[in-house]
Amino acid sequence: MADTTARALQLLDLLQSAQLLTVADLAGRLDVDERTVRRDVARLVELGVPVETVRGRYGGYRLAPGERVLPLMFTNEEVVAVYLGLAQLQAESTRPEVAAQTALSKITRALPVADARRINDLLGVMTATSVRTGTAPDPGVMLTLADAVDRGRVLEMRYQGRGIPSTRTVHPSGLIAHEGRWYLVAFDTGAQEERTFRVDRIRTVRATHASFTPSRRLDLESRLLDHFARAQYRWKVALRIRETEERIRLQLPRSVARLEKLDGDGSTTGENGLPWHRVEINAERLDWIPPVLAALDCEVVIERPEELRERVRAVAVRMLQVADGPSPSRRRRSADMPAATRSSPSLRRLCAEDAPAVLAAFESDADMVRQGDVASLADAERYVERLIAPDSPHEPWAVADGDVLVGLVCVTVDDENRNGWFWYWMTDAARGRGWTSRAAATVADWALTVRGLERLELGHRVNNPASGAVARHAGFVKEGTERAKFLIDGRRIDVDTYGRLRSDPRPVFEPLPMAGA
Repeated sequence: MADTTARALQLLDLLQSAQLLTVADLAGRLDVDERTVRRDVARLVELGVPVETVRGRYGGYRLAPGERVLPLMFTNEEVVAVYLGLAQLQAESTRPEVAAQTALSKITRALPVADARRINDLLGVMTATSVRTGTAPDPGVMLTLADAVDRGRVLEMRYQGRGIPSTRTVHPSGLIAHEGRWYLVAFDTGAQEERTFRVDRIRTVRATHASFTPSRRLDLESRLLDHFARAQYRWKVALRIRETEERIRLQLPRSVARLEKLDGDGSTTGENGLPWHRVEINAERLDWIPPVLAALDCEVVIERPEELRERVRAVAVRMLQVADGPSPSRRRRSADMPAATRSSPSLRRLCAEDAPAVLAAFESDADMVRQGDVASLADAERYVERLIAPDSPHEPWAVADGDVLVGLVCVTVDDENRNGWFWYWMTDAARGRGWTSRAAATVADWALTVRGLERLELGHRVNNPASGAVARHAGFVKEGTERAKFLIDGRRIDVDTYGRLRSDPRPVFEPLPMAGA
């Protein structure tokens, strides 16, 4: 490299990017000989840059630890990565207009003028409705997407949706962050309609030479929230609510419900002058809607589905019982009630909407920490997403009381050997009812028949005999003991191991109904 100053800056950039680099590594990256590298290092030392020489067979050069070195040099992708981090900091800071914005402006001022202008243009097409801790997108992907939005370039991308990966050709409209995730709003040429894509699910993307004429600047926030509200879920709920739009939106935001003010004769307005609104909700579960209707504290008419009416009635009965308090006779009747007449759970596929219930389960028992690190809703969302991802080896089944998750039974599959590691957990309130044993036996049967596995394995601590009872009830046979397997509170704990083969005798039990098997 003829320009020694430029080469020295590149050398500094390399030293800042690694803990230690050999002379040979630096010579190869700078395309010079080793003697030139040593001269350039000496030049940096003369300029006051704290470069240390590490001698020996594995030696080389490094920057002195803890020293402040300027100038800092960023690639465009690194600036985008910093922006994404600062965007989250802005959302969480009590003074979002100060620290994050000034930090980003300092970085862009340090860039060459052309690069700084380009970065500002790209950041300008990124919109944030809200940014919380969530899945971090790839800065390189973000940079490509933002550049295509800005220049009106057609994109080809490999997208991992809930099913198999697919290749999409899209006309990008904009990037927007909402509730911890970044989304691309774009026109899908294959589907011939506007779609919303999660950026963290875009595996690869490239800008083609083709271009398109961008439509007028879209209200990305409105488009995204409308997309969420119209998403296809199990239940289609229709309500009529007599209240102002502002008060309805306090309980049913735009990302959850679509509102239409009903105009017409006097029947659309109540005696108090409040208007009627038609509300449409697409929901995977119904259990969260009755408490929302109660919180609205206004007149509500349920148009559909009938299952929602039944759930509201059931919640109303429970609330009346809570208000009245349990009488001794009611407690006796409940204790004497035959098991067949009490509520019975069911099994269904775990879904993203179960994250709040997963968090509640982990908060219900300190021992749940052994099942994973879930201390916040974001942790619970990541926990669920890891289990239900299309390429996941897990087969997770939610144990549901009504629509509410109260436990999880999962098989982690080794397809190559047709084996599965069997594990489960239940909330503290759902234990002691026999649900765990029935759920475990039902899922084990499914795994060895429908799923096509030939062997299941599980293990439990010897100081947890209840888990042994569940295993035996589900047809597992004890195969051995792993001595001193776990270290818990300073004590070594043995683990009993169990296995069940497809050819083993099927246990006698009352199976739970399975939805989605």
